[in-house]
Amino acid sequence: MHRLLASVDFPFDKRSGHDLFDKRKKIVANRCFPSKECEAITTLIVKNLDPNFQLHCDQPNCGESCRFFKVQCPNDGCPTRMSRMYLNEHNEQCPYAIIVCECGDRFPRHQLAIHNSQVCKIREVECPFINIGCGVKVRACDLQTHLDEDTGKHLLLSVSRLVEHQNVIKDLNGRVIILEGENKELKQSLENHVKKSTKDISQLDAKLNKTSKNLSNHEATCNKEFRKISSENK
Repeated sequence: MHRLLASVDFPFDKRSGHDLFDKRKKIVANRCFPSKECEAITTLIVKNLDPNFQLHCDQPNCGESCRFFKVQCPNDGCPTRMSRMYLNEHNEQCPYAIIVCECGDRFPRHQLAIHNSQVCKIREVECPFINIGCGVKVRACDLQTHLDEDTGKHLLLSVSRLVEHQNVIKDLNGRVIILEGENKELKQSLENHVKKSTKDISQLDAKLNKTSKNLSNHEATCNKEFRKISSENK
């Protein structure tokens, strides 16, 4: 408290001198502020001035008796250093503080999410047969009991789902047979069309050859007549 008052720039300090202020600060500290009140007021002031736990005692001789003595967080893996008075408050949010789950497991706080989703024995889990109709949800530690007690139910669900799959397969096989029949008809139709097209092309080719031959004969006749006319004109 003496150090706290010494850091305050009271107006009368400059008017009356340092010695007078030094005497008066002791009177104020010792008579007006009993030890418990001093501690409460100091804690409140420091907390408001130091929300991030950065204010520490700068007196090396205070030792462990000083609430503002800088200490290391005792939790394994935590690098944070703070005033001793903040240890409890820091421990409530320290990610490396060991916490205890309702299931009895102990682990660092930063592993809480993984523990709750993957490890905790009392977390809620779905039955592994959920995809075939079992919608039961139980605690992880009770899952094996559920599987043992509801084996018959799970077998019936499995048989029911197997029958459904067989019906689906049967329906698919029927559709495959129909498609194979349609494919056979289309294949036969295509073969017939190819044969007809081949025959038509052959006939057309024969006609083209005949027409080409007729044109050649006609051209030869025309040339012969042309030469004959040319000879007569001479």
